[in-house]
Amino acid sequence: PPLPPLLQAVAPLPSPASSPHKLADGCRYVFLDVGSNVGVHVRKVFEPQKFKLMDPDMKQWLVDAFGPNDARNRPSSESGICAFAFEANPRHTKTLRNLETWYNKQGFRFKAFTETAVADMATVARGNTPFYINGDAEHNDWGSNILGVLSTNNEKQSLVTVGTMSLARFIARHINGRQIPPARPGLELPPAVFAKMDIEGAEYGVLHDLLQESILCRGNGIDVLTLEWHARFHGG
Repeated sequence: PPLPPLLQAVAPLPSPASSPHKLADGCRYVFLDVGSNVGVHVRKVFEPQKFKLMDPDMKQWLVDAFGPNDARNRPSSESGICAFAFEANPRHTKTLRNLETWYNKQGFRFKAFTETAVADMATVARGNTPFYINGDAEHNDWGSNILGVLSTNNEKQSLVTVGTMSLARFIARHINGRQIPPARPGLELPPAVFAKMDIEGAEYGVLHDLLQESILCRGNGIDVLTLEWHARFHGG
């Protein structure tokens, strides 16, 4: 099947100068929630005061990249922060869309790419892909993935078809070369792109693409990356 419109827009890998309009224009700081689930980490960026028990390392990394709580909990026109979420599970579409609508009304720049799996370029080139849902509603279907390996033997498991996206191409098209506003007075942090990745085994291929395209070099894509490894998907 043909690629969805957004994927057509980001392939092949463009140079920053060749893309006049970027989704991240006007964003000094960018948060990429890759494998967003129900958007908890996006909320930790914009509403940190609601997460008193946040992991101390994540809490400090967010402060180092985007500033203290009071600097983040304000409209993006003031904070300079924008967030993009990527989630394949269609069961989370409504939650993420509602969060997107609410945040945009509050002045937070947030866009969710729902029913979209971040995958390696070879998978993206084939178009849509199967997505395996483990049916663990109590934990928001943790462990669901595009590789067909599920950690539970749940009779509620299901299979759906979702779109795909290359993170390397998205960053090259919409983040690198973006229009960056000046720092806010009193908060002289440099521009930053922070990515959190939890995509249940697909991270190996995605990281290969990011390295291949030099997107993991500071100042040329992702400055800070946190990820969860899933070696069990590859016999580890």
